[in-house]
Amino acid sequence: MNSIVATPSRLLVLGFTPNSPKGTGEGLLWPELWVSDDGLTYRAYDAPAQFTAIVAADSGFAEFLASATGTAGTGSEIWRSLDGRNWERVAAGGDLASAVISKLRRVGPLFVAVGATFTPAALSIAPGATASTTLKVKPSASAAPGTYTLLPRATNAVATTFVGGAAATYEMPVPCVRKAPTLTVSPVQQQGAPNVPVTYAVSVTNHDTGCASSSFSESVTAPAGWTAAFSVAALSPGPGATATTTLNVKPPASASAGTYSIIPKATNTAAVSFVSSATATYVVIPGGGGAPGVPVTFSDDFARGDSATIGNGWVEAQGDFSVAGGELRSDPTRALHMAVLPGVAGSKERVAASFASTDNMYSPRFGLIMRYRDPLNYYMCYRMAGGTSVLRISKVVDGLETVLKAVPIANPAKDTMFRLTCSAESSMLTLELGSFSLSISDSSFSNGSVGLVMGSVWLVGGKGPSHRAGGFAASAQ
Repeated sequence: MNSIVATPSRLLVLGFTPNSPKGTGEGLLWPELWVSDDGLTYRAYDAPAQFTAIVAADSGFAEFLASATGTAGTGSEIWRSLDGRNWERVAAGGDLASAVISKLRRVGPLFVAVGATFTPAALSIAPGATASTTLKVKPSASAAPGTYTLLPRATNAVATTFVGGAAATYEMPVPCVRKAPTLTVSPVQQQGAPNVPVTYAVSVTNHDTGCASSSFSESVTAPAGWTAAFSVAALSPGPGATATTTLNVKPPASASAGTYSIIPKATNTAAVSFVSSATATYVVIPGGGGAPGVPVTFSDDFARGDSATIGNGWVEAQGDFSVAGGELRSDPTRALHMAVLPGVAGSKERVAASFASTDNMYSPRFGLIMRYRDPLNYYMCYRMAGGTSVLRISKVVDGLETVLKAVPIANPAKDTMFRLTCSAESSMLTLELGSFSLSISDSSFSNGSVGLVMGSVWLVGGKGPSHRAGGFAASAQ
């Protein structure tokens, strides 16, 4: 009695040769069993001379892949069996040329015998009776994860053509390997006044493999006196998956103006040495920002000496501006140029500015920024000129713009100033241009700072018009 344990390590092919393997019988097609460890290089295996004999042979090889021999010129038919008795044809035609071998490699996992033992190795059974033995199987140290087929069989020692067999499987699981997660936080920067809460999205990606479950505890490092808490204390994403929670942060009423670091951290609870963290910032703005009844006001007519920077508390969030001829000028490149005022922030805001288009090509935008949180999150009230001339209120969330409301309007006259006004109070946003007015309710952002924007998002790059702005005025509380 012996056993066959399936492994996907070798490819077996029964071919044929006009030369007798025993040196007798010229001019016939004789079967040869070939074995390969890599599916590319084959070596002959001393097989029995008949196909039926190979099926019943105690070689451990012919159980799984063989070919039926044929007359000269008909080539070979490749057959596969899992039990040595039931066969299916998987390839036909030709000899063992490269094309046939390539096709055989696509048949799937094929098998050879490896270590497995019965205790006892033989059974003596009376007619009509049943006896049992124990089959011990141990995979090799190099065995890959997967499902393996075991094919035990019993051969009548007195009449070896009488064979009985069965099939079982051995599951080699993927080993559990713990790894550090990946933690990301969005947005990476927010701003507000003392005692104004903000919310960050914290995402944790599980990189464990082969593990039934994984849990990641969350913690956060924040400045002394600040409030910082997760909505849930732990996340349990599946292997390769990502889960997200919120982190609520609020500075104390006594917080000084400045930039502060917020550091969320995720720890693999099954292997606490695997930790991931990220850093976000909270910019505390002096004054305003929600102080009841104490609005912050700001105005800038840009009537100062020419300069390559704006100055006067402005921060260029993207693109480039300059002051020239007593006006604010966008850089002469096709891009969207944005500047904000970190010191003017709140939930109730009103902003106005005058703009002039120097050329309506490339669909230029002229607008006001409301409740700015970071370069990827804010409201925008603007006029777009060119082929599509409209007034729009939109929001930008994680860098993606969504138009909330729009109305068509005639293109502005070249180099003629027009004045836009935008207000934000509670969830209501309102944009005004002369007699035109449009409003929309949205609660994506509850507070932030103010600013302005000029330029184009179409055909970005290369030279473009330098647009003009002036008479900026804002209030926030």
